[in-house]
Amino acid sequence: MKFKDSKNGKYKLIPKNITLKKLMFGDFDGDGVKNIDDTRPFSNKKSKYPDPYKSKIYYQKSRYGNNETLLSKTLKSIHTKNNKNAKTMTTFIKNNPGAFGRTKTVPSTIKKLDSKYYNDLSDVHGTTIVVTSRAQVYNKIKQLKKKYTVIQDKNYYKNPQDGVYYAYHLIIQKNNAKIEVQVKTRMMMKMVHMKMHTAYKNKDQKKLSQFRKLAKELYNKGY
Repeated sequence: MKFKDSKNGKYKLIPKNITLKKLMFGDFDGDGVKNIDDTRPFSNKKSKYPDPYKSKIYYQKSRYGNNETLLSKTLKSIHTKNNKNAKTMTTFIKNNPGAFGRTKTVPSTIKKLDSKYYNDLSDVHGTTIVVTSRAQVYNKIKQLKKKYTVIQDKNYYKNPQDGVYYAYHLIIQKNNAKIEVQVKTRMMMKMVHMKMHTAYKNKDQKKLSQFRKLAKELYNKGY
């Protein structure tokens, strides 16, 4: 494999003795972004997305989606937890003659998570259906329940989340695939859902209180 040197623009071969750690977490193009988080790790041009710790807008424009955790950060977290828990195992081995053990590597841990827990995730595939009124929300839910197998049913119109989130959620199953479906009114989504996240993030109780009042007013109007 070759990469383009950002200094002279020439292509260079990746050395055979390069470690996996340097391959993933190095910075071959010298743009300040780790290879694993870089959209173009071998380009000599500045990455479209800067280091998230230097630019807050990264999380809004990241190739991973909105407000996501970087892959490098996730892998580092797994590595840190594995090493932390390994200390307990080491002590156990020392206190029990004849015992031996090992700690899974990060790739091995991810493989285990994939094989054992991935199929239990129910919101990998998420969809939203926007309608005009709450009556239409219930009509759509009724249609979906007739057509699909329902794994989970959450009526946030009956029990609004934190008193501000009104919607209807279903997790349906089709061809062994689970799909999360959120049905909500356009007015509720536009006036509340799309604006309250910042207030939640900043724990702005004053704004949250205002959103609760607005959401209740919309609910009373049939949204």
